[in-house]
Order: sequence, then structure tokens, then C-alpha cells
Amino acid sequence: MSACTAPGNADGGTSPEASAQAVEEPERDLGPAHRLWTQELDVVGQPQAKDGTAIAFAAKDRGLEIVALDSATGKVKWRHPATPGQRFAGTAPRAAFIELEDGREAVAFAAPGDFSYEWIKPEWWPWLDRIRIVDAASGKTISMSEGVVVHAGVYSCNDDAKAVCFDGEGVFGDRTRMRYSAQSGDFEVDPIMQGMPPEADAVGDGGLYAFSGSGGMRYGIGQMQDERIGWELGAVSAFGPGINRRSSFQHQYLDEHDLLLLGFDLTSPSEEGGRVDLARNRITAVNAKTGQLIWDAPAQDCNNQLDVGPFALDDKSYRGIRCKTTGTMIVDKDGNKTFENVTVVVEGFDMVTGEAVWTVDAGSDEKFLHGPARQAPGDGLKQRLSLNGEEMWLDAASGKTSPIAEEEYDRASRLCLVERSYEYWRAQRPEEKAPSERGGGSLAATCGDGRKLPPAVAEVDGAGTRDGGVVMVAYEGKLAGYDMPQEPEPSDGPSGDAAVQVEGQE
Repeated sequence: MSACTAPGNADGGTSPEASAQAVEEPERDLGPAHRLWTQELDVVGQPQAKDGTAIAFAAKDRGLEIVALDSATGKVKWRHPATPGQRFAGTAPRAAFIELEDGREAVAFAAPGDFSYEWIKPEWWPWLDRIRIVDAASGKTISMSEGVVVHAGVYSCNDDAKAVCFDGEGVFGDRTRMRYSAQSGDFEVDPIMQGMPPEADAVGDGGLYAFSGSGGMRYGIGQMQDERIGWELGAVSAFGPGINRRSSFQHQYLDEHDLLLLGFDLTSPSEEGGRVDLARNRITAVNAKTGQLIWDAPAQDCNNQLDVGPFALDDKSYRGIRCKTTGTMIVDKDGNKTFENVTVVVEGFDMVTGEAVWTVDAGSDEKFLHGPARQAPGDGLKQRLSLNGEEMWLDAASGKTSPIAEEEYDRASRLCLVERSYEYWRAQRPEEKAPSERGGGSLAATCGDGRKLPPAVAEVDGAGTRDGGVVMVAYEGKLAGYDMPQEPEPSDGPSGDAAVQVEGQE
């Protein structure tokens, strides 16, 4: 799920026991980071990297291209035309590093379609995508798929490092999670999604899907288990009013406790807009195997303003962060949002029981509800907040807040991640009018007092993508590589699937 923030009541309303459980935090290096190289690229989102090769998507002439660079030097290795997928508004495009049978590394991505098969109408060609797999070192094409619709980028299949997975549909409208192998050159339905009901879309990991039916009146989530529907939950009955098929949801697994946390984002009551009661936002925990409701709470994820956990504490419990909201969201027919009488309270909570452990009043700051900017992440339990113009530290275990002294940044700057827009033209389905849409991706920008100082080491390491001793950060109009020889600090959260965090279905 995403994140929340807090102002400063002095003790955060917490108990001394909670504070004693906090894991000791390392000192953050707030000295200036050393930049190794800069490449002029209109990057969309932050880069991906593996074994010396960095991958970035760049906007170009109302189109998109994928660019491979040497992580150590910034030298461009190769570039190809790319597509962000059919459902890309507000999301950054992504590629996947996969392994080939001969041990070589390859990169898979969605490429623009250009097909001349007799059974495909010519006006459909620009609408279709294709999966392209290239050699990571040279960019030479290894495999190219037939026409398919990719919803929002590709990723490496969890159970097969040699295959690429994606959510999409074929030319006949069969929607599901699919995989494509360079060796076979064929598409197949991801086995975990075999038997998924019609009008359902795969979401995230673990066989989860969103479904709608009866003309969109029924909406909810379900999970596939052993090629059968394991369980389904109707969104309105399970999560309260205000949820409909335009709502998006996030999910987060806590495998040690077979727990699945679900958060739905409220949206407009109709396509014409309307008023939404923010107090209806809910986070619900269910048994990941049975779908049984465990607990729920009136809260939301705080618009990705900081890391919301899970944070592992010394007593073996897991701390999460959520935001309780009141007020009204007003959505017009174009989807623009305004707010009235907003209040936000940040809560630290026990993720297993759902009980609140500490609270911090966040006032009426709307960035916890909506908006493009977020702070670069903090270090584990030590999260950074900006509230009422003041920079603060928040201890996720105790809820205690403390100001960030200006002298901590007297030699370097802070970084904020700011969502940018880019223009991408593509033909839509033949029955739809189309030509242009805009998507998003987070770029770095200096925040604070605007001084022209290099970013701090801790800021770069928190905001960028690490590949060996280099961390790469995308700014507006450029991609920069910084010297980061030190090893990253270990995470305070659980490893592996216990900390899975996926943005959900629109």
C-alpha cells in the first residue's frame, strides 16, 4: 500500500513500550553525493538496472523509447521504440530483465505494433503491442511476439526467470495475465490465473484479480487457487459504500501471518462526478488463504508520502502506518478533484490486529489525499515528513516526531520525487476516438529552500536505483549516476513476499 505523514505533537501520543521496540537506526550520510556522469534524456520515471546495464524509458517526439546505458559510465548501449501499454495514465513504463537458455541476460519490453496479418484489420495495427526481447548487452532482437495488448508494462515471472509476464489481452478480447517465452515464441495464460472468471483482471501477485459483473453493479476482488476460484469478496459489502468499478485498490501481503491487507481508494460516484465522503475510506485485512475478514479500520494509505511498512520490531510484531481522513472530495466530470473541510490523522498500527498504537495530527494538508509530489523515502523506521512547511523526522515504531535541523543539510540538498507528465500518442481501439494521452512517472527535484547544492548521499540512495557501486537518479531532462561504494543498509521490514507492495487496478 502506500503511505502517510504526521505533524508534531511532541510525543505522538505513544507509550514508552512502543518506543523501546524501535530498531536502532544508522546515521544518515547527509554530505554531498559525488556525481559520476550525466546523460541528457527526457526520462519517464526512475531507471531499472541489473549487472551493469541500466534501462530507462524516455519521451521523444510524442512517442517513447527504451534506452540501455552502462551503469558505470552512462554511455548509451542501444535504444528501441517502446510503448507504455494500453492503461498507462499515471504509471511509469517498465521493462523486465530475464535469463536466456544459454545464460545471457536479456531485456523484455512492450514495443509498438506494426502488423500485416490478413486477419487483423489495418486500422488495428497501431493499437496492438508486441513483446520484444533483446540482448541486454547489444540490443540485438532475440524474439518478437505477435500482436497483443499489454495493459501496463511487463515484469519477470516469479516462477520462471526465462519468461516475461504481463497483464493484457489478445486481439479477440481475452483478458488475463499472460506470459511469453523467447524460447517457445508463444503466449500462454499464467498458470496461476487459469480458470479466472470473465470480466476479471489480474492484479499484483498471488493470484489476485479484480472483477466486475452485472453491468458493473457488482465489483470486488478474488483469488485463484489451484486453477479454481479460492474466494471472492464484493467490494461494497466487504469494504463499505463509496467503492465502485472505477475505484483502485492496493494490496500488501504479510506471509508469516497469512494476512492480506487491502485498501480501496474512493472515486466519483458516477462518470459525471459528484461528492465523496472521505470518512468512508477503509483498510481491510483478510486471511490470504480463505478470504475471511480479520479486521478493518476507517483509513487510507496517505497518497504515498512515506513508507507505510511493514516495519519489523524487536518484539516480532509488525508496524504499519495509515491515515484517517474526514471531509469531502468533489470530483467534476473531467476527473478533477477538490476538497472541503479536510482533516488527516496519521496512525501507527499493529498490522496483525489492526489496533492503533500511536497517532499524530496532520491537520488539513491535502497532499496526503491527492497530488503529484512525495518525499524521497526515509531509512527504515526513520521517515521524513514535510508538514506545514516544516521538515520533520517520524519514528515509525513510536510515532515520535522531531524537527530536521537546517545544519543537517548545510552542505547538500534534499530530494523530492515529483510526478511528471509526458505526451504519448497512440491509436486506441478502432471503435474509440483517441490520439493523445498523458502518463506519469516520478522524477527527482531539489526541494527545500532552492539552494544550488548537490544532493545528499542519503537522499540519492533513497530516491535512486542502485547497481553495484552506482546509484542512478532521473531528473527532469537528465539521468545522473552517483558514486555509492557503500553497501545499502539492511531493510527493517520483512524480506521477500512479506513486504510485497503493489499499486492496484484502475
